[in-house]
Amino acid sequence: MSQALPTFPSRKFSMSRGSQTPTSNTTSSTSDAFKGAADVAHNIAETGAESAGMGPQMSQGQSTPTAPSSSSEPNPATAVTIPYPKAVDYLTRTLAEIKQFKLELDHLPQHTASNSYPPIALIYGKTTPTVYGAKVESREAIPRADCYDELAFASGDGVVLARAAMVPEGYSVVRGGVVSSDRGHITLLGDLEAVGKCLVAVLGARRSGVGLGGTGIEASKVRSGDGLGVQMKPMVV
Repeated sequence: MSQALPTFPSRKFSMSRGSQTPTSNTTSSTSDAFKGAADVAHNIAETGAESAGMGPQMSQGQSTPTAPSSSSEPNPATAVTIPYPKAVDYLTRTLAEIKQFKLELDHLPQHTASNSYPPIALIYGKTTPTVYGAKVESREAIPRADCYDELAFASGDGVVLARAAMVPEGYSVVRGGVVSSDRGHITLLGDLEAVGKCLVAVLGARRSGVGLGGTGIEASKVRSGDGLGVQMKPMVV
């Protein structure tokens, strides 16, 4: 009977039952290799994170012991980069220049009377908590670098307080020239809408004669609505 049955050529890519074992072994070895590579990459990532100081610090309410930092590594908060006499000389010179600058900003009533001050507008931030001081135990603790943990915050742009961004006392801001922004200190001038409002206010006040001397005073009488805004008391130095 078997001789009467026709014979067919074998299929090129067919697999018999006996040939399945090597294939499964190959697949198993390949998956093991991928798993080993993944474990190596995971270990490298964890090692890099821990060396960079980003490793987990707490686990199930228990602190994980960390390697003690080397005493030879400088602390940026307390590292001294210049000698003490040079630091004192720098602060003496710089603080004197800053005080002179602030004194030169003192309001002069005669300039306001003669309409000599140009139109002023300003942009300020008030949405970012800004440090304005630190609570220390006593005056003796002020020179210490490890006592500035309890900081006091107020509204500002992250660097300058909102109230400190106003014009000095005695000066006046043009109508519509006080513009708030939700930007931070670095990107404050990137708020094009706020900048545009200030420019419109300044140009409008200039057209009204603000800062043009006697000619501007006559023009401001005609168009008083675009003149100066709220005037403050002279700054006491």
